[in-house]
Amino acid sequence: MEIGRLASRLSLDILGRRPTESELLAVRLDPASLEAQVQTWLADPAFEERVVSLFADVYRTRPDRYVVEADGDAAFHDLTYRAQFMRSVGEEPLRLVGRVAALDLPWTDVVTADWTLANDLLLAHFPIEALESGGEGWRPARYLDGRPAAGVLGTNGMWWRYTSTTDNLNRGRAAAIARILLCDQRYDGTVDFQKSEEADVSARISTDPACVACHVSLDPIASTLWGFWRHHPESYTEALRYYPSRELDWASRPVAPPGFYGQDVDSLYELGQAIADDPRFGNCAVAQTWSFLLGREPTVAETDRFNDDRDAFVRGGLVYRNLFRAVADDPWYRSDSADFEGTTAPRRLTPDQLAASVEALTGYRWTVADGIDAMVNDTWGFRILNGGVDGSLVVTSPATESAPVALVQERLAELAAPYAVADELLLPAGDRVLFREVQSLEAEPTDEELRAQIAGLLLRVHGAAAAVDSEQVTILVELWTTLRAESSGPAEAWAWLLSALFRHPDFVLY
Repeated sequence: MEIGRLASRLSLDILGRRPTESELLAVRLDPASLEAQVQTWLADPAFEERVVSLFADVYRTRPDRYVVEADGDAAFHDLTYRAQFMRSVGEEPLRLVGRVAALDLPWTDVVTADWTLANDLLLAHFPIEALESGGEGWRPARYLDGRPAAGVLGTNGMWWRYTSTTDNLNRGRAAAIARILLCDQRYDGTVDFQKSEEADVSARISTDPACVACHVSLDPIASTLWGFWRHHPESYTEALRYYPSRELDWASRPVAPPGFYGQDVDSLYELGQAIADDPRFGNCAVAQTWSFLLGREPTVAETDRFNDDRDAFVRGGLVYRNLFRAVADDPWYRSDSADFEGTTAPRRLTPDQLAASVEALTGYRWTVADGIDAMVNDTWGFRILNGGVDGSLVVTSPATESAPVALVQERLAELAAPYAVADELLLPAGDRVLFREVQSLEAEPTDEELRAQIAGLLLRVHGAAAAVDSEQVTILVELWTTLRAESSGPAEAWAWLLSALFRHPDFVLY
């Protein structure tokens, strides 16, 4: 793969944004420097945000609404505040995962940590306290209600998203644990029952071989979760807390005692320890990272490559950064040759990546309803319309482009481009991010300035090194000339040209 395109792919996957102009120029000047640049990117604080975003599609904890009703607190009468709080609830387990990765802690801390992450919104409403005074944003915190040390398994964010009914008895929650942490997908499918008035579902679970095969491992996991049982699933007040007094309520229900795939466990704490000791837990992290970077899960024929990545993960002390680097070093990831079977196919920017890439270049973030990020919300924003996942209504990104996705991309481009031009109008050429080759955005450029500026935009926006006399630049010169004829001045023409570059496949695909 051409070095600039590879740098763009790596930057987008590690940081969620395209590389800067200086980063691109450095690796083009010295391709061998890319490996050091990758290490720099992996050490960047944005890597933590990227891990949060990647695992959001795995944990599926970021819907706009939960079964829990938040009307029990007057603060939520402010709908913007309510939306921001709900977003924070869903991000709690993801933030813990991201912090484990960012601090190079063992991956087992994901299910064994005695702390969580909280921001001001969660600190204001949950029975939780920050571990250090001061600070802002997401910071380490600990619950004060006696819940076990079990990492993400002990977070409100997990169990607000995954609730249970009287009949389900925590089984849906157990299935979520198996899918997220062990990549055990067997519980995702639907089961067809032969309807009969005499059918006793509880009896069939323990007698029908087709049912027993799953429930024999699912039900014991479910019995470790009774501390999160809510008698009123929609109750905000009840959902705030963990209840140690309910941990043994499984004994009065028609369910199996606590366990983990045949192993005796007595509590949620021991469940977390058992998961941490299970080889499937580490293997699942490797498989998920393959999916993040290669766009697919490993096949049987790729067992040796998968094992190499898993071994690198284990040798590196189960530090997630080492696993990420191992997969990113894979020749399949770094090639785009059609003759190289298994090569990573071009992918469309996720809503998070698109928003971050546009913001890095323009400073613009699309917000609605007095501060809600339009790219990560569906009630007021356009996450699903832009091909995103809310984890509830939509759990997988569409494999193909669609008209709604194109429309959202177009609207974002139309908003960000004039914002960037207006902002850079106030700056001298040397201080601008995008328009450095023209002294004034309001003056008519010479042909030389026009071509140089367009080549500069291609480099900064698309990561493409184009000569000023190239066909690509000539086509865009013609486009700018047409836009100038229909605009009120050069600044408006530059805004429309920039908007077109933001909607181009070379920007939205990588």
